[in-house]
Amino acid sequence: MADSLKYSMKRLPLFCALLALVLAPLALVTQTWEVALAGVAAAAVLVAVGAHRERRLAQRAVDRLADSEGALAEAQRLAHIGSFELEFAPRRTSWSLELHRILGREPGSFRPSWRMWQECVHPGDRARVVETFERAYAERSAGSLLHRIVRPDGNVRTVDVRFQFEVDAHGRPVRLHGTCQDVTALTLAEQRFRRLFEDAALPTVVVDCDGRIALSNARAQRLFGLMHGELAGAAIDQLVPTPAGSDPWWRAPARDCAQPELELWGRRRDGSEFPVEVSLTPLQTEDGELVSVTLRDVTAIRQAAETLTHQARHDQLTGLPNRLMFHERLEQALARARRSGRALGVVFVDLDDFKEVNDTRGHDAGDLLLSALTPRLLAAVRHGDTVARLGGDEFVVLCEELDSEQEAMAVAQRLADAAREPVMVAGLEHSLSASAGVVMVPDPAQATADGVLRDADAAMYAAKAGGKGRVAVFDGELRERLLERVAIEQGLRGAVARGELELHYQPVVRIDTGTVTSVEALLRWHHPVRGLIEPTEFIAIAESAGLVAELGEWALTEACLQAAAWQLPVSVNVSAYELTRGGLRGAVTRALQASGLEPSLLSLELTEAALLESPETARRELEGIKRLGVGLIVDDFGTGYSSLQMLRRLGVGALKLDSSFVQALGSDPDARAIVAAVVGVALPLGAQVIAEGVETRAQADRLARYGCLLGQGYLFARPAPAGVVTDAIRHGSAGSSPSASTQRSTNSVTRAGSPDSTLAVSRSSM
Repeated sequence: MADSLKYSMKRLPLFCALLALVLAPLALVTQTWEVALAGVAAAAVLVAVGAHRERRLAQRAVDRLADSEGALAEAQRLAHIGSFELEFAPRRTSWSLELHRILGREPGSFRPSWRMWQECVHPGDRARVVETFERAYAERSAGSLLHRIVRPDGNVRTVDVRFQFEVDAHGRPVRLHGTCQDVTALTLAEQRFRRLFEDAALPTVVVDCDGRIALSNARAQRLFGLMHGELAGAAIDQLVPTPAGSDPWWRAPARDCAQPELELWGRRRDGSEFPVEVSLTPLQTEDGELVSVTLRDVTAIRQAAETLTHQARHDQLTGLPNRLMFHERLEQALARARRSGRALGVVFVDLDDFKEVNDTRGHDAGDLLLSALTPRLLAAVRHGDTVARLGGDEFVVLCEELDSEQEAMAVAQRLADAAREPVMVAGLEHSLSASAGVVMVPDPAQATADGVLRDADAAMYAAKAGGKGRVAVFDGELRERLLERVAIEQGLRGAVARGELELHYQPVVRIDTGTVTSVEALLRWHHPVRGLIEPTEFIAIAESAGLVAELGEWALTEACLQAAAWQLPVSVNVSAYELTRGGLRGAVTRALQASGLEPSLLSLELTEAALLESPETARRELEGIKRLGVGLIVDDFGTGYSSLQMLRRLGVGALKLDSSFVQALGSDPDARAIVAAVVGVALPLGAQVIAEGVETRAQADRLARYGCLLGQGYLFARPAPAGVVTDAIRHGSAGSSPSASTQRSTNSVTRAGSPDSTLAVSRSSM
């Protein structure tokens, strides 16, 4: 052991040297490996870092792709558009999530395939879908189609499918990709639109920017007499031509979006034209701007408008121009006369006693008579003259380019002669006459249509005043009278408000005692220039001007107030105008209420002519007044043709004997007979008789002998203001005392009932 150790120790240096020789290169190698290992470690770190970066970038790309796919899926969901893709080699099909929802299938519940797609298609559309895809495959083209699908729950939807094939370098299809949109709501909306479009109340077409019809409803097709296929693509200008020199009317909305309405002419298949009203509405679509055109056949509207225009300007009975149209033509004629310097004239024609035809035969007979007379009047005038009917039995003729007044007179005379010829109406012959007034217009520059008509009317009234069937020419004298008439009319307007009216009263007395039994009130007008004017000068003018109702009511109220103060019976004369125009009962009622007068103290006086003006109207109005308790008196009795039956029905309280009979009592036996007859008529009616115009004692005595106990006239009292008459009323008598013979005569005559009194606001009598 020790030897061995010693031996080892001896060999130790050599071993170390050898070991050093051995280890020296090994150290070098070891150093080299260390360096190598260090490089490998560094490379490994770099690789690891690079790999991490790649993984991070890849993850980011995956995240972005996922985000894009999510956004795409969300966009597809919002738009109801799904996508699909079919690779042919290897064969692989993919559907988007939205496509699954559209088809009503759960993702993963089946494997997407062309066969599965066909199963989703509605059986009624399946063959068409397959044919479309196969044709597109064969042609390597894109395609689109609208078809129905059936979901597993049976719900049917409509989809719009669009697709295209992707080919390789050799033209072989390698991939099919496309989209599928659920357009059910859009299709339903379009169907509703089409129904509304078809059910539109008016014919409607849709026109493109080139003026071609893209769409039309059935009413439009019927309007033009064409079928749907004939309208589609047709130029709208062929059906509704644009007026010459104008821009195409269907482009109007492009310039002005105010939806203009146009009046044009339409043309049917047979070439006939008709008026059409066109309304335009611009439409903005994805295919560009369209125009909705609503069409209305306005033939009936135009005809109705023409009819209304004709009726507004023509007399419906005779077909002649009416007052409006004649006025227009007269104004135009005056304008032409001012330029040419030629004279013109107007003839105013009024039929005499035409009212009797209406009253005796009825208004239908009167209308037939006017219709039969019209052709005769037209034949009597010159060519180019205008004959018009102003109303009632009034006609007027416009004569232009007259050479003289005699030419106008000749026209007027022919018109009068034409009216005179007998006319057969309803099997009876009628003979009339006509009064005509002629006015010449020598200076058209100073004339007006209203003035010419007024002058012609005045000439006609002058002719009528001279007798029936006459012709009169408007001259300076007539002009003066007309100017006076106009002045009176203007003065009357506002006379009540200015306090210019006054009532005078004339007593009615007992002939035997001279006792005042009643008063008659007479209207007077204190003109600021002309002084006191009596009613004979202004009442007729007031009637024609429509002022008599105002004057009459004022007089009624004032007279009732005075009568209430006197407590004396009174009466009021009423004209035919007031009686037949209505409103008289209301005026009487207001007067009684304002005055507090007992109705039994008031009577109304009416002439026989007023009762005959319009018998039925008068009867109805007077019966209403009688129910108020107001009495009635017939004035100027014996000068007309009163119906005793009407007098009895109206309950007349008194008859006023006309003054002409009183004046003739001493010399005319007929007058005496009439007075006796009137008294005899009054007795069975329970009425009294009042004699008007008693001026002498002899007249009073004769009246008393014939049984007339009441009188009125200058013998007893003249009309006077209320203050003057009051004294006579207080004394209970008026005028001279009766003679003894009168007293004896009247004592032998008895009368039943108390005397009716009258407050007569006389518009015609003094």
